[in-house]
Amino acid sequence: MDHPPDLAQTPAAAPPPGQMPNFVNPPSQQAAMIAVSTVMMALTLTFVSLRLYNSLWVTKKPGIEDWLCVLAMIFSFTYAGIVLDLSFVSRHMWDVPLIWFTENYWKAIRDDNTQIRFAGNTIQAFAYFTSRLPILILYLRLFGRNQSFRILCYGGMAADFAIYLTAVPLLSYFCTPPIHGGDWNSLDVFAKCKQLLDWAVIQGSLDIALNVYIFILPLPTVLNLHMAPGKKLGVLAIFLTGLLAVVASGVGFYYRHQLSFTPDVNWNEGAYICMS
Repeated sequence: MDHPPDLAQTPAAAPPPGQMPNFVNPPSQQAAMIAVSTVMMALTLTFVSLRLYNSLWVTKKPGIEDWLCVLAMIFSFTYAGIVLDLSFVSRHMWDVPLIWFTENYWKAIRDDNTQIRFAGNTIQAFAYFTSRLPILILYLRLFGRNQSFRILCYGGMAADFAIYLTAVPLLSYFCTPPIHGGDWNSLDVFAKCKQLLDWAVIQGSLDIALNVYIFILPLPTVLNLHMAPGKKLGVLAIFLTGLLAVVASGVGFYYRHQLSFTPDVNWNEGAYICMS
């Protein structure tokens, strides 16, 4: 008589040739996720604190963009806490026991696993939205006398809203159980939520486009400023730091694609989170 397979000892995917499943101490993205999150949170707290200090005690002219930076930091830190809470799953799929994907297992180790993921993805949408918005508002404060420039800034804000906050109703539809009862930890909810991976790739490409747009938007105005060449270069250098966001979004898009179209889902999810 055949015995059913032991799901706790069965890998979720076949390992590559020459490798064996490791359920005890496998390679994991968890350490990298913790390290990257810690460094980025420290840098974010430092820069936002310096910005608030300058606005509140030096210039004494705080603007709405300053408070939006604080809000973006709160959303980002909350999201980081959620993904770190789930970072234990960020290993290769052949190092993941198949039992992880049964309803009983998820209920045993994390009664609200799907709710946590839903909350994290929703908060991430607001973190992205509020982190881009202050830049465009700052542009309006600095260069908003030009009507054409103002229109371009408002267009960027509309795009910011459309690219990131449209994820909220999509998540509410695809990643929640039926209204008339249902289990958050049902495999049906997991399967339905996976349909959003295609949208994630589209969102990633739009994220790159918006970051490029925000990066190049002030450059013509800065180049046409009537000031000494040395000062103009200094101002230009400040805005050129936006190139880092463009590079980061490009790398993040690569891992979005890997997450959507390659089978090593858990590992690629960890790498994507490190880049996002």
